[in-house]
Amino acid sequence: MRHLCQSLISVGIETLQQLRTWLQETKPAKRTKYEYPLKPEIRLALPNKPGIYKMIAGNGDVLYVGKATSLHSRVNSYFRGRKHKDSFKLEMLTRVLDIHVTVCNTVLEACLLEVEEIKRLSPPYNILLKLQDRDLVFYSEDFQTSNCEVNEDAALGPFRSELVMDSFVRLLNSLRQDKFDKNIFFDEIAEELLSSGFKVLCQRNDIEPCLLERPRSLMALGTVLLRNSLRLAQVPESQLESMEPVKEAEASDELVADELCPDDIADKYERMLRRSVRAFRQSRRITRLLNSRVDFVEEDGKVGALHVLNGEFVDEKVTYQSTAGSMQFPWYQLTLNTFDRMRVLDTELQRLRSR
Repeated sequence: MRHLCQSLISVGIETLQQLRTWLQETKPAKRTKYEYPLKPEIRLALPNKPGIYKMIAGNGDVLYVGKATSLHSRVNSYFRGRKHKDSFKLEMLTRVLDIHVTVCNTVLEACLLEVEEIKRLSPPYNILLKLQDRDLVFYSEDFQTSNCEVNEDAALGPFRSELVMDSFVRLLNSLRQDKFDKNIFFDEIAEELLSSGFKVLCQRNDIEPCLLERPRSLMALGTVLLRNSLRLAQVPESQLESMEPVKEAEASDELVADELCPDDIADKYERMLRRSVRAFRQSRRITRLLNSRVDFVEEDGKVGALHVLNGEFVDEKVTYQSTAGSMQFPWYQLTLNTFDRMRVLDTELQRLRSR
């Protein structure tokens, strides 16, 4: 601010009124186009095909890896206009001197290859899908214990972190102990308000609170709530598994604790249960994908097939029997790499199913 005041004084602006007059009379300088070191002919020559692209620095380092339905359109979109360009992205574009692409037969294959390359190269401008400090989480059937590795005491999962099911577990424990955890929703909320909101939830769904002390009962309620939300969004029941999460209003989440009422808390419970059901269903789907053959048809009519053995993609037909773990513990000795790979595969399969 001191530097700004000195700059204003240097052009004869010493009072607030002088500043207001100057702002009204002075037109802002016209913005000029950004100039990037990457030669336009490099990106303009990219093919209009699906694949992955790598942003390359002058020293050969890979700065960023991305996927594209059309390599030509996606890469060139980075260098057009100013919208949606934060300082982080602009900084990257000023360092890009070359683009390397790998053309894929289908969009699904491009998505899967992107995962592998991000994990292999760990580009500095990629945020998602890196290993970082992440651990898988498995729970016991009653959600009383958890572990980062699957075992007899924690075989339910995997989930990508404890935060995914944290509110669900806190609610379960609150019901068992007949005392509501103030941090069920991370921000501290009074026990009395949490209890009142839970009673509203039960009244809305015509169910006795004592019947929701078991995980399966809470999951069943979450499934009903999820189906109802899809029905309101006019989504067929047959597409329950294939739909992406429905965009939900989060108005009550923006309110401070003092402004919340029992109905707001009931809304929070409903959203949390729907999210928990989605995470639980996804964990089951990706477990089934660990040893599978996947046949798919892309939007452009291209047909493809993937063979998965123990969470790895193989080139030829195989006998789908896990060797890393067992039928009881299919995730035994499998890692976060496998989880991310199967999660991306599942997401893309849901995209194709919901067309």
